[in-house]
Amino acid sequence: MGAISVMGDDVPKATKAPSPTKVAFIAGTGKSGSTLLGKLLGQVDGFVDVGELINLDRQFSLGGKCGCGEAIVECGFWGEVLEKGIGGINHLDRKRWQRLKTRYMPLLIIPGSKGLLRRYFFQLHQIYGGLADVSRARVIVDSSKSAFYGAVLGLFPDVEVSMVHLVRDVRGSEGSMHRLKAEGANKWVKRNTWWNSIRWMIVNLLTEWTARLSGIRYIRVRYEDLVREPREALHAIAAVLNEADAEMSFLVGRTAELRETHTLSGSGVRFKVGSIELKLDERWKESLPGANRAVVDGLTRWFRRRYGY
Repeated sequence: MGAISVMGDDVPKATKAPSPTKVAFIAGTGKSGSTLLGKLLGQVDGFVDVGELINLDRQFSLGGKCGCGEAIVECGFWGEVLEKGIGGINHLDRKRWQRLKTRYMPLLIIPGSKGLLRRYFFQLHQIYGGLADVSRARVIVDSSKSAFYGAVLGLFPDVEVSMVHLVRDVRGSEGSMHRLKAEGANKWVKRNTWWNSIRWMIVNLLTEWTARLSGIRYIRVRYEDLVREPREALHAIAAVLNEADAEMSFLVGRTAELRETHTLSGSGVRFKVGSIELKLDERWKESLPGANRAVVDGLTRWFRRRYGY
């Protein structure tokens, strides 16, 4: 069995308890570079990137693809993980799984809620048990982004969560969303600039607040710094995870040698294999219409200073 397991009463007292499963949980807003960060961390020796596990039910329902290129329903990795964890995808309680979204954050401040949340979201714990068994990794990288999800995961005593708060200039995030909206992407077509701007502030504040409330380890990383100095950013994250000696030979300067990963949901970079050069995406400076940029600037100018923008 992996690090997450249920031990019976007949286990001798001298038996050493398994080490907690370490989790690098990437939190923050959409279009912030979380798929890229997860992909890079997944290349570190002893780390496994699983992508946006929060979208597990949706990816199976829609016939999504795994980062390995196969359909999720046909991927041997996920088939084994789910079989070991919950007996297969058909046993997933989809309603409970969908309630791992950040909108349920107030549940964390209800007195006595910890035990209730552990019981209610026990399938999350079981699936992590499957991941620990199948991957044999020291660190699981999860880019689900929902701070509430990360806090719930941290409630289980045999899971050691470190929250990696990834922040990107809101103008860059809005630029990416604007391009996808123009292309007719269903997820973004109903979003508008003023709501994206307000949501950027709210989600980032909630991410900070949740880490403090939960007492879990926390590190903030800016997307721009990750791309400019990837080794420095990854080493800082590894240090928070107590993995300061993690081997990173896949990275030379700003060039990364990527191997296949079994990731759920996220941007197209999760399918990349081979050598890539990390480049800062600043297309928003030219592509974001002046009216949209004025709205973002007006709503977020004071708050952007919090993160150095």
